[in-house]
This record gives sequence, C-alpha cells and structure tokens, in this order.
Amino acid sequence: MKDIKICLFWHNLNSDNYGVSALAISHLNLLVELATKKNVVLQIDTWGTPASGLLKIQTDLENRLNLKIKHHSYSLRHVARQLVCLKFININPFKKHDYDYVFDIGEGDSFTDIYGLKRFIIFSINKYFALRAKIPIIIAPQTIGPFNHKFTSKIAGYLMRKSDAIYVRDHKSSDYLKSMGVKHVEASDVAFLLPYDLQKICENSVGINVSGLLWHGGYTQNNQFNLSVDYQVLVIAIIKGFVERGKKVFLVGHVISDTDEIEDDYRTMCNLKKQYFEDENLVELAPKFEGPIQAKSFISSLEFFTGSRMHATIAAISTGVATIPLAYSRKFSGVFGTINYPHTIDLYGDHNIAEIEKVFFNQFDNNQYLLQENAKASAEKAKKNLNVYLQYLQGILR
Repeated sequence: MKDIKICLFWHNLNSDNYGVSALAISHLNLLVELATKKNVVLQIDTWGTPASGLLKIQTDLENRLNLKIKHHSYSLRHVARQLVCLKFININPFKKHDYDYVFDIGEGDSFTDIYGLKRFIIFSINKYFALRAKIPIIIAPQTIGPFNHKFTSKIAGYLMRKSDAIYVRDHKSSDYLKSMGVKHVEASDVAFLLPYDLQKICENSVGINVSGLLWHGGYTQNNQFNLSVDYQVLVIAIIKGFVERGKKVFLVGHVISDTDEIEDDYRTMCNLKKQYFEDENLVELAPKFEGPIQAKSFISSLEFFTGSRMHATIAAISTGVATIPLAYSRKFSGVFGTINYPHTIDLYGDHNIAEIEKVFFNQFDNNQYLLQENAKASAEKAKKNLNVYLQYLQGILR
C-alpha cells in the first residue's frame, strides 16, 4: 500500500460555523473514499481557525473512518507572535511537515479582499509558504474573488498561477478568473456531498435559518454587507407570513457558537422567539445541533426551507427540499446558478421589503412543487459537476 501525506488548509472539522465544517467533512470524506478504492493510506493534517473544544465532530469522524487527524490552528496573530519571538522556522507551517500535497479550500469564500486586508493576507500567506516549500498546492472548489485593489489582485494572480490546479464552485468565480487570465476548472461546492440521515417528513413544516451575523449588521454592526433592507424586519415579516398561513415554523441555526454572540444563530433565534413569538406555538426552535450532519438530517425532514447561511440552504437543496435562499452576497447566485437553481432572492441591490415579501410568498404559495423538483435536479447537477474534480483526485491518488 502507498502512503500519501496530505495537508488540508483552511479546513476545520470542529468549527462553530457548520458551513466551514461541512466543507471539511465532505472534502475529507471524498479523499478517504477515493484513497480506499486506490489502496492508498492517507495521513491527514488540517490547518485553519482554532477548533472549538466543545465539539466532537472530528472525533466522531476519526472513529467512523478509522483515521487519526491532527488539527493545527493558524492565524495572522500566530504568524506575528512567531516573528516577535524570532521563531522564524515556525512561521512557515511546511518547514516542519513533509506533505505530498496541500489542498486549500479557503473556508469556502475567503480568498478575496472584501473581508478586509488582514483576512486576505492570512489566506494568501499559507499559499506562498507552500510554494516556497515546493509542495504542490491545489485550490479546492471555492468562491474566489473579487480582488478590488490592484496590489491584492496582483498577489492573488501570482499565487494562483503558481498553483498546480484551481477549482471553483461557481460560474461567477469562473468568469472572474477568466478576466484575470487565470486557468481553472469549474465544479461545484463539495458540501453537496455531505452525508446525512434521511428523516421522516414533518407535515406542514417550514424551516427558516436566521443568520446571527446579518441580524447584528455584520462584524461592524453597521450593515457591513450593504443590504438594501432591514434584515430583522424582513425575518419577522416572513415568520409572521408563515404563521398566518398556519405553518409550523422551525428556527434553524447553522452557526452555533457559545463564544461569539454576533455570529451565533442559536442565541439570536432564542432572543427572537422570546421577544416576538413567545406565545406563538407555531414557532419553535430547532435543536441546538452538534454538527452539520445533524443539521442537514433535520433539514431533510422539512417541507420547505429558507435562510441566509448559504450552507444551510445547500443542505436543504441537496436533500431535495423546496428552498428559497436569501442572499447577502454574489456567492449565492454563483453557486446556485452553476447548478441551474434559479430561486435565490438577493437582499442587496434596489429591493425593498414589500417587493421581497411579494416575490418570496408568490414562490412559496404557487411554486412549491416546482421548487422541490428543481432542488432534486440541481442536487444531481452538483454531483455531476463534481465529477471533474473527482477524476483529478483519482489521478493524484493513482
């Protein structure tokens, strides 16, 4: 048997953000499954944001796959600390570790400068270190760009052109990289392959994911994502619309953090329920999930789903649930447009709440069967799109 040592950068299995965790689980599952077929033994390290000590996602996955995984925390603060202490050998994570390949998934959408310069730097520097160490680096399927400054665009272009392969998960990233003259391959989001346990359908049910981040106005708490509507007002209006229709509403969290109040969907929804729907028995909190597989399994029991955490809506579509994603950025229409799912509603641009409500409930009232059929077809399209990436991985493992 052949041993291959792999570094999965910007993968975090025990992440409070279950979208990040879903990407890591799906990608790792895919690699292990292909390696088993090729009679290859994988040694895997993950690198990324600090893991939550309260979650057991990694332990459960290790037991299921009979695999030991080591996670390394990596941040700009870590790099700066090593510089201050003159521990130069610790700055480059690849000096101490002899990897055959580095797979960088960028936590799905972080290889850009729209989240600020510090975030761009930390998501770029590991790529540079891999190149310096002469380790093949593969940019795994993700949203890439935009790069709105000349110097960030030049740095990103250099790093990508030196990479061994680049895969994007959406047509908008593909178009953007074409404009930069960067060779790449278009696939889909690997989280469409996240495993789950299919549940019995709960009749008359709808699920709504309320993003704690959007509820609080982003990290700046000042409409960071330039939404054209008041997110809190819109969410309350949609829930009231479901209640008026006699639907059983489940509030579904997909970022669950005991340490970050702004990000935490669950705490936000608890406060929302208490403040606006405390006496309404048709509005209920979904369980406090312990990982993305549990969340996806629950979502599979719903008749309809909507939300603003993209991977929560991916979980719904990939289980064939009628879904209306509520988008705060271009990554939604890119990812779902690539799989021919045309039902995303943008919360930015020149829209107002009345217009969004009208479009939303027109689809909900009149097109649920079409939404469900399109979800099933789009889930299959995503899997088909990912075949090109699977073939590439098979070539590496061969």
